[in-house]
Amino acid sequence: MRIDALVAACGLLAIAGTMSLAANPNPIPAGSIDNLRSTFMDDTLVVYWGIDASVAARQDILDSIGGQVVASGANGTDVIRVSHGLAAAHAVLNQVQPTVIVSIQNTDIFLGEQYDISTFELQSLTIVPTGPQRVLVPVLLDGGLYTLELAPFSSRAPNFKVLVDDGSGQLVEVDPPAPKTWRGRVVEMPGSMVAASIDGSAMTASILLHDNVQDGWFIQPLSETLTGNPANAHIVYHGLASVSHGHECGGALPHDGMLFNPIEPNQNALRGGGHLIVEMAYDGDFQFYQQNGSNLNNTIADIENVQNGMIVVYERDCGITFVTTQIIVRTSSAGNPYTTSNAEQLLGQFGTQWIQNHQSIHRDLAHLMTGRNMGGVLGIAWLQGVCSISNGYGVSRSRFTTNFAQRTALTAHEVGHNLSAPHCSGSTCRIMCASLGGCGGIGLPNFSVPEATGITNFASNRWCIDDGSPPPNDPPTVFITTPQANSVYNEGSPVFFSALASDPQDGNVAANLVWTSNIDGAFGNGAFFQYTLLSPGAHTITASVIDAGGLSGEDQVQLTINAVNPPCPADRNGDGELNFFDIQHFLDAFAAQNPSADMNGDSMYNFFDVQIYLDLFSQGCP
Repeated sequence: MRIDALVAACGLLAIAGTMSLAANPNPIPAGSIDNLRSTFMDDTLVVYWGIDASVAARQDILDSIGGQVVASGANGTDVIRVSHGLAAAHAVLNQVQPTVIVSIQNTDIFLGEQYDISTFELQSLTIVPTGPQRVLVPVLLDGGLYTLELAPFSSRAPNFKVLVDDGSGQLVEVDPPAPKTWRGRVVEMPGSMVAASIDGSAMTASILLHDNVQDGWFIQPLSETLTGNPANAHIVYHGLASVSHGHECGGALPHDGMLFNPIEPNQNALRGGGHLIVEMAYDGDFQFYQQNGSNLNNTIADIENVQNGMIVVYERDCGITFVTTQIIVRTSSAGNPYTTSNAEQLLGQFGTQWIQNHQSIHRDLAHLMTGRNMGGVLGIAWLQGVCSISNGYGVSRSRFTTNFAQRTALTAHEVGHNLSAPHCSGSTCRIMCASLGGCGGIGLPNFSVPEATGITNFASNRWCIDDGSPPPNDPPTVFITTPQANSVYNEGSPVFFSALASDPQDGNVAANLVWTSNIDGAFGNGAFFQYTLLSPGAHTITASVIDAGGLSGEDQVQLTINAVNPPCPADRNGDGELNFFDIQHFLDAFAAQNPSADMNGDSMYNFFDVQIYLDLFSQGCP
């Protein structure tokens, strides 16, 4: 069945094979899923230009194959769409001197290498606002059409600060940019979790589907590796498609001060039931800043994006979440205190810098996001370092890859060392394998059961880790599907009311909807029903619901009921006949205390109103 035909017939449905999914339409315009499978890369190839590829030479080559540059990458690469056929284009380009064209590559292979993935799908995703603080994003996962529902999310601590080392010798506090992180769920999959970062039309997302413990999906914008492409073009891939290159952790370093040297005694923050809360402080070195386009806001957003993905993993596997107290960004090489590319020495420099200069920064752990190439080593951390002023440190070479699943797993791995997890081996080891992607792969990413249990038990007994209150409760979203806005009905005509209502924590709450009119007050309940007793006038209809946490959501629609003055007042339905249906119509209105049943206009509903109507009925029509 074609997707557009499905939408036209039923709205946005979940069509994921044999999985049992919700079949109710979601409030997404049909146009937002047209051409969801992107055709942007159709009939394209990638050319690596050489040192002799002048502008004129490039144009001559493009003309010879009917080519057009549709996107450009790093290292002198162009994505070219050809009109004379790919085989013919390859034949022509293979004859060009290697100083003009170094190599030619199929686009799918090129993108796979750029994102370190073996299989993927290119999709044009539309981020659809559905009201204040909510967006919906339709996406295809393994052939099934799903809906991401997202709300803004921040993991910043109440006194969060951004400090910049600009080489002046002093840290300068600057106003932090607005967070770009979001959290949510897959509407059709109860228990699912989504962590995302949204920047305009571009979205990075981790999607965890709980119907299958091996089902972790990732979305990344094509703009991370190419320029000139459509802003809504995204790579969608399964977590198990990530390709490992054998990079390793530099080790979980033991230390003499394990379980000692606490940070800031007696300064615990929140207490209560819920996730354990680890307070993180981050340091982005100058090379990491450069890898984020030498842009301060991009660097902050990148750190928060990685932590957002890591939070989902730790909340699910270990019952632990993270908040960020401060971020330091080194924007000048002159001010960068980190000078070595040896992993263990870099960890030592990082710890020394923070012990000597940043003890006032409140934290349970500090983590260095480095852009330095440490050879085959991607990260290193002190074992059981949390709560230690001397050893609460770790390092991640975060941008070693574009692959967001691997970037998330890397920092989760190093923080895992700080929370007592050693390296493991075996096919179920996952995140804590010494080689990233080894031991059966990083999974969702996820921790194996022994490592997750060990982390949780250790964290539960560390005094500096707060036993926080439950995760924030998000308000429900309501969308009235019928009637359409500004509809007009005659008095007594049936009006069909229906709405969708969902809550990130409680799921489908449409059955609890309460319907009210600014003229008639409350008049209905539930997801759908028919009503005939609205009074004449311009109505604002409100559908509202309250979730289990006490938060409410609502939607409104305006409609008009035109007064009908039949020649026979007893003819309630205006069909020109007096019969049982007119009496039933009156009794329904009387029971509902609808103003149309107040026959004497005294604002009371009693025997006198019934008597007046029965008298009119007995008089018959002229």
